[in-house]
Amino acid sequence: MSHFRALQTLNTAALGVVLTLSTTSCSDSGLEVVVELRTDLVPEIEFDSIETELVPAGEMAPGPGSSARRTETPATRSGDYFVGFRIAEFSDVVPGTYLIAVTALLESEAVAQRVIRVDILANSATRVILTRGCRGAACPGAGDDSDATSCVGGLCASPECVTGREPACPARECGSAGDCSAPAACASAACVNGLCLVDLDDTQCPAGERCHPDPMLGCVDATMCVPLEEICNRADDDCDGIADEDFDILTDFNHCGACGSSCDSVTADGCRGGTCECSSNRGSPCLEGRCCSTGCEPLDSVTGCGACGFECNADRPAHQPSADRCDGGGCRCGGGAACAEGSMCCAGTCVSFDDPSHCGTCGSACFNAPGSPASQICAESGPGSYDCLCSAPGRSDCDGVSSNGCETDTGSSGSVNNCGGCGARCLVTNGTPACNSGVCAIASCNSRYADCLGGYSNGCETRLASLTDCGGCGITCSLNNATATCAAGSCAVASCDAGWADCSGGSADGCETPINTLTNCGGCGITCSRYGATATCSSGSCRILSCNSGNGNCNGRDSDGCECATG
Repeated sequence: MSHFRALQTLNTAALGVVLTLSTTSCSDSGLEVVVELRTDLVPEIEFDSIETELVPAGEMAPGPGSSARRTETPATRSGDYFVGFRIAEFSDVVPGTYLIAVTALLESEAVAQRVIRVDILANSATRVILTRGCRGAACPGAGDDSDATSCVGGLCASPECVTGREPACPARECGSAGDCSAPAACASAACVNGLCLVDLDDTQCPAGERCHPDPMLGCVDATMCVPLEEICNRADDDCDGIADEDFDILTDFNHCGACGSSCDSVTADGCRGGTCECSSNRGSPCLEGRCCSTGCEPLDSVTGCGACGFECNADRPAHQPSADRCDGGGCRCGGGAACAEGSMCCAGTCVSFDDPSHCGTCGSACFNAPGSPASQICAESGPGSYDCLCSAPGRSDCDGVSSNGCETDTGSSGSVNNCGGCGARCLVTNGTPACNSGVCAIASCNSRYADCLGGYSNGCETRLASLTDCGGCGITCSLNNATATCAAGSCAVASCDAGWADCSGGSADGCETPINTLTNCGGCGITCSRYGATATCSSGSCRILSCNSGNGNCNGRDSDGCECATG
């Protein structure tokens, strides 16, 4: 990533978190992008300025016509970098995918850097987190992928690691602050997005002093040099008056001749006099693409042919090699040239991928018995994948035994265990399956169930005991003046509405009888009459409507009517 500053001597500090806050729609002049920094590095002690770069993801390096943007701002002691501090603003940004690089600098030398990949499709604010845990680290390290240019929790990762939840991210450092190492007394540990940071509190220090997170330092004189761990950056990090004294650029493999000038581990195994060397090659690095091993060996194997690290079959799957030897720096198959696309090298001979004797893989032969329905052919079953396929329709190789080919008839009716394919069992919910010419179907439904939707996939899905399907598909159950129920496939009265009763004893007419009449008062056949009075049925109870002439309800009770003579 040569387009970013001093990446050879540093890495990202841990993790970048992107907060894209849409504010307005895209204007004719482009988008507005704000970048904020959150870090526990100490401003004016561990860094004195911040460089921010915005580079289109497709550009390997800025050049003529490049749309890459760069800005540098001084660090300020008053900036609350731990919470998040604005460090850059970019205007007129074209929507697209970008790399954002934030570099903390000290005396113009890189201290820590984070590179993240983001999609910018609207006006946005992007927050980048740098933790002190990756101060001075170099990514990618030995054994890392070439795109692992960021340090997350002390490990190198791809810029695709943004929030800490992406697959490209390493395991998190913490789940809570208690998982982090204890800082100085004037500071407190914090766990942010799975990373350990240190929150500094200068108010805990005497006047003229500042809080440093190192528990061995704590409150330090703000006017004096604060010793830090030495990194190779041409700066006096440990305040001893000497820069980079812990690094010998004459012998350091990772800083050979200059900070960040790492030797190629393929052509060299050491650094002497500031020059990379291969110790078994009289002190010189290997030339002409030869690899440093026991001397600079000629590359004459299929795993290293003609050039260092060049593999003859690198672009082929292991079972479809294009070559089986290396001769004179060139890949060969037997006595001829390496196999062309669509063919592979089997026992020194180029054969087609669909050769029935080598079907997709050397030595993988298809079953061939002339006249037998179990015979097979070799054909492409997917991009770059070849398999032995049954030549006769309705046949399948269900047992996986190559010696008997396509032994199973899956196209006829009757087999519900291999219907249309191996192991393709026909199953019907609440019913019995059938296989019709290799297609699963419903033979019959269980009692009280039916296939009302008309398809095999959901079986006999309908229970014929509901108000919408009572005894048959679509037969609704609804009764007059009643709550209906479906019992044994027939519509019946579950309960009558208030003021009604089923006096006929049949479900067909529902609750047909009102029970607020003089002949059915409160129930079927309950008559309503009162002595010496005209009666009425009210709310299912027999009551006195009025007393006859010469009678009165002297005791005030309805039950004995107008019991006393008044004339």
